[in-house]
Parts: sequence; structure tokens; C-alpha cells
Amino acid sequence: MKALKNIILLLCCLCAVGASAQVTEIKSISTLKENEVANETFAPSSDWAYLFVDYSLNVINQPGENTSLDSFSFGLRKCLKRLGDKLPLYAESGLQMQIFFDDYGYEDNYNKKAYSLMMFSFKLPLNIVYEHRMGSVALYPYAGFSFRANLWGELELPSGEKYDLFKDTDNYKIEYRAFERFQFGSQVGVRLAWKNFNAALEAGMDFNEWCESTKLFSFTLAAGVSF
Repeated sequence: MKALKNIILLLCCLCAVGASAQVTEIKSISTLKENEVANETFAPSSDWAYLFVDYSLNVINQPGENTSLDSFSFGLRKCLKRLGDKLPLYAESGLQMQIFFDDYGYEDNYNKKAYSLMMFSFKLPLNIVYEHRMGSVALYPYAGFSFRANLWGELELPSGEKYDLFKDTDNYKIEYRAFERFQFGSQVGVRLAWKNFNAALEAGMDFNEWCESTKLFSFTLAAGVSF
């Protein structure tokens, strides 16, 4: 009988040890999964790239008056590298094609006349980006510089005559100095990313004149998809 009691006691001890080990293993697995989820949620996304389209309202600053010019663009932006280990700062660049257009007119004693302007450009931005994550949502405030190459531009008169924006024109119908082919500027903005979707707001300005005594200021709304 005593031997039987000892055997039963030993079995109970073994069961208790086994249950304790199983509970410890379950807790370890649960903790490991929580850490994996946390790492997945808050790990920096240093390899992002996204395609986007945007609309810009471009304010043309001229002596005595301000007018506006619309533009659409599409392009790609990509993270180049992380800058340092302590702060989530990144270098970002990309390439986009811009289409500027505007119709403006006036009335004289005879009829209403409209001028039409269109221009195609390529823009190369270089930004410093800060990453701030909040669960599945991330904010990317950024600031940087940009280079724009104006490839083609045309001004059409009410009569239907067309003029190259990048050549000086001086005749009895119109007079203007040739537009600049290359622009340097800066921009600040913030991008919001959720899953694969992106939305951004940006404000920018040119450093050099677009044409005589004229500079461009832009306000942009963009949407895109990461891949």
C-alpha cells in the first residue's frame, strides 16, 4: 500500500511539472507572436516605392498681379537609403512628368479673346523624409529640393497662331521674353500611408524666374499606390 501511494504521488508530481511546462511554452509562444506583430507594425519601411498622380494649383507671381496655372503629373518616388541609426530619417527621390495648361482671356470692343498655354516638363525631387508610425498608418513629413526641365511649351493666340514659349517673341500681336528651360525649387509636404494606399499634400516654390519677373508657387494634392 505504501509503495502504491508513492507511485501515485510521483505520477501527480510528473503531471504538475508537465502542466507547468506546457503553460510556460504557451506563454512563450504568445509573447513571441506579440513581438512579431509589434515588429511588423512598427518596423521602418526603408524599401518603399509608390506610383502617384497629382493635381497642382500653380500661382504665378508677377509684379502688380498674381494669376494661376493648373497642372497634372504622374510619376514614381522611392526610398534611396536610411540616414543614420537613431532617427527614422530617409532619403527619397523619383521622377515625374508634369503637364501645365491654362486658358485665359479678355474682352475688347468686338469680342471675347482667349489665350491658351500648355507645357510639358520632367521633375526630379530629392527629399529628406521622417517616418512616424501609428499602427497600420504611417505619416511621412518631408522637405527637399527639386529640378525641373521644361521640354516643350506653346502659347496659342485667339487668332490660332502658335508661339514657342522658349523663344523670344516681339511683334505687333504679342511680346514676351523666352521662358526658362530649367527650374530649381524646394518643397515641403506630408504623405499618409495606409496599407498600399497613399495621399499627400505639398507646397513648393521656384528659386529662379520662370519667365521675366515671374516665379511659380505650387500647392499639390496627390494620391498613389505602394508596391
